[in-house]
Amino acid sequence: MGFILRHKILASIFTLLFGVATVAGTFVYESVRNLPDIGDVKGVIKNQTTYIYAADGTVITRLFHENRTIVPLNQISPVLQKAVISVEDQRFYEHKGIDYVRIIGALVRDVKNREAAQGASTITQQYVKNAYFSPEKTVQRKIREAFLATALERNYSKEQILEKYLNTIYFGSGAYGVEAASESYFGIPATKLSVEQSALLAGMIKNPAGYNPYKYPTQALERRNLVIDLMAEQGYISKAEAKAAEGRLMSVLPKKQSYVGIAPYYADWLIRNALDKTGFNEKDAYSQGLKIYTTLDPKMQESAELAWKKYLPSPRDPDVSLVAIDPKTGAVKAMVGGKDYNKQKLNIATQGPRQPGSAFKPFTLTAALMSGISPDDRFDASSPQTFKIPGNRPWTVHNSSGESGAGSMSLRRGTAWSVNVVYAGLVAKIGVDKVIDAARLLGITADLNANPAITLGGLKVGVTPFEMASAYSTFANNGQYNEPYGVERIDLPNGQTVYKHKAEPRQVINAAVAYLVTDILREVISGGTGTRARIGRPAAGKTGTTQNYCDAWFCGYTPDLAAAVWVGFKDGNTPMRNIHGIKVVGGKFPAQIWSAFMKRALKNVPEHDFADAPRGSLTYISLCDESNKLAGEFCPKVSRHVFVRKYKPKNLKVCDIHKPIPVPNLIGMTQVDAIKALTELKLGSSVVNKPSDAPTGQVFEQNPAEGTGVKEGTIIELSISSGLINNQPQSGEGIAVPNVVGLTLDQAQNELEGSGFLVTGEYRLSDQPAGTVIGQRPPAGYMTQPGSMITLVISGEGGQVVVPNVIGLSEGKASQLLQSKGFSVVVSSDMKKKNVKKYGLGIVSSQSPGSRSRVNEGSQVTIYVTAQ
Repeated sequence: MGFILRHKILASIFTLLFGVATVAGTFVYESVRNLPDIGDVKGVIKNQTTYIYAADGTVITRLFHENRTIVPLNQISPVLQKAVISVEDQRFYEHKGIDYVRIIGALVRDVKNREAAQGASTITQQYVKNAYFSPEKTVQRKIREAFLATALERNYSKEQILEKYLNTIYFGSGAYGVEAASESYFGIPATKLSVEQSALLAGMIKNPAGYNPYKYPTQALERRNLVIDLMAEQGYISKAEAKAAEGRLMSVLPKKQSYVGIAPYYADWLIRNALDKTGFNEKDAYSQGLKIYTTLDPKMQESAELAWKKYLPSPRDPDVSLVAIDPKTGAVKAMVGGKDYNKQKLNIATQGPRQPGSAFKPFTLTAALMSGISPDDRFDASSPQTFKIPGNRPWTVHNSSGESGAGSMSLRRGTAWSVNVVYAGLVAKIGVDKVIDAARLLGITADLNANPAITLGGLKVGVTPFEMASAYSTFANNGQYNEPYGVERIDLPNGQTVYKHKAEPRQVINAAVAYLVTDILREVISGGTGTRARIGRPAAGKTGTTQNYCDAWFCGYTPDLAAAVWVGFKDGNTPMRNIHGIKVVGGKFPAQIWSAFMKRALKNVPEHDFADAPRGSLTYISLCDESNKLAGEFCPKVSRHVFVRKYKPKNLKVCDIHKPIPVPNLIGMTQVDAIKALTELKLGSSVVNKPSDAPTGQVFEQNPAEGTGVKEGTIIELSISSGLINNQPQSGEGIAVPNVVGLTLDQAQNELEGSGFLVTGEYRLSDQPAGTVIGQRPPAGYMTQPGSMITLVISGEGGQVVVPNVIGLSEGKASQLLQSKGFSVVVSSDMKKKNVKKYGLGIVSSQSPGSRSRVNEGSQVTIYVTAQ
């Protein structure tokens, strides 16, 4: 029984082996059927033109190679031949097409290293692969390659095979064959190549793109020296020759290749970067006759070019870069990498990292919202301030304009006006690591250092316009990230589609966070530092300016398109202090270029508004403005703060710093003393003059009454005895200054001037709406004479003042008043008879700038004084 069982087992094994052998044999037979004929090298060269198309079918550029000169082996430097053999196939003269020794060695190393990393293709196999087969990697192709390599070795000598190989191999930068490569990189024929030049070319064969001396000089040099060492080890050159060759600089000619078409920087990026994600590479683009369909929109590209030419047309002007991305898909629609590709091949859009300045602040804002901070939370805006952040030196921060600030300011307002101190306080509160994490989520790939200055755009290296456009497009897409791409589809020459882009959006930040960031960045354009970026449809964005005006940015988006604009000199260190008469900041040329581009690019795109926050994703809490705690009954200033519900702060406590203030007894006090007493208690006042038996100027009624508990800022109404039946002040007592805080500038000026006062004003950062009066000197209720100067404090950009009206005043008084407010005064004569008749002699009849004009502090005012 045992014998029969063993017999059956052996029969089964034999049957199985026979079946496997049959299948394997059939597979091999089918693989090697109809192998291509081994012909002369001129008959196997592939030189098909690749076409790259824009989204509308327009040809962007064509890629082809006439740059190939076939030469016999005796016209190729022997040093180059030895360099290639030393690095690509040491046993070239010993094997018969397939190097079994090398294969076994590679397998051993693969098993030892537990990875399939070792290659074992001979020069003959490489030639066969390049000359006769497409680039796909299959077992069948490998078998066909091996059979053909063996056949080639039977029919041709080693010298003939080496000649074929050296005339067909690709060396990068459009150079096929060693003769073309020698001319392209060194400007000499292949017969004259030196040791180091030969080693450089031989080293590039393995990876023409990765060892390209133009793109990766460090890697190319290391690879060159490796080949030199191999040549010395294998006896092709002496150690002394090797040492001398390695000591010589890697010298190549300036790059000559350029792309012809409607978007050269886009084509450059596509071939060198975007194509890698498709399974094809630069070599394939130049040799395979592909049809590459891209995302480029020719109309948007034209809009981008026209936009920068409108504002920076001179060759002496700074350089410009612009990248536009469809936020819904990640499709790159337009790219300006510089102003002239023929003069500057560096693609600033993708290869020129620059410091982003305040354009980086939205990433800190994102991190803050995800850390339970509300855009309505308040921060100290006074400048300068020094922050002590663990792990860092004391950090002193100034606001960009030198503005001292005005106490606390909401994060929302601090973003719109790009207040540095607010953002320094913010990063001190949440930590640098959270800012880095947020930037990474949004699409920033640059090297980011854990330094608090990152919140103001102080980066280790910088970011590219490409990265910034990508990150801002994530905001536009409600927090969904789409990796930017340029290739939609690739077809082979026979029409077969071998690649098609597939979108893979990822929700990287909460949609409610993206909504709030967008809501805040809209205010940058509507009334902040980016008003020149207005485009007449919903848009959001952020300005950025670096120290010394070396870089200026505007990055912004609509629901349909995101774009980043950078302006600066390509050396990165030249200040832009006088470009067409202005200092270039993000809110000027970059914002204007962005606006011009977006208006034209979106001309035929229906207007869309940004999506609302998902239902229930936001929550509102009333907080005390001073303590940022839950508002109590006696908190004087309370505001409603919005939070992303998911990140809402926990365990908020009720404000404990505001207690009820008892109203004092003011009856019998003079108006001045009563107001002083209220001011000391942080209470306000309103004054009403009424007839009374009480002494003139004395308080005889108050509301609320003595002892009433009120909160800070409560207005106490004071009834002042006028002592007259007609309620007019007695002669010499003056009149009370009305309370105009909270009014608009025009309303306040009208009321004060209607009461006979002169009015000037100074602007200061605040969280109140721009143009709102936030303070006045003297205060409301102060008794003074008509004609006195009242100074208003107005919410707005610091460093600006309002010109008072001095028409009708004498020359002396007008000059004195203007100079007391910091103006420089120029006096001119007005000899018009009608004005002399109207005002009399020595009186100001007109002024320039006119009253209520908004000018910089210290500006010149010219007054025209009547004279005969």
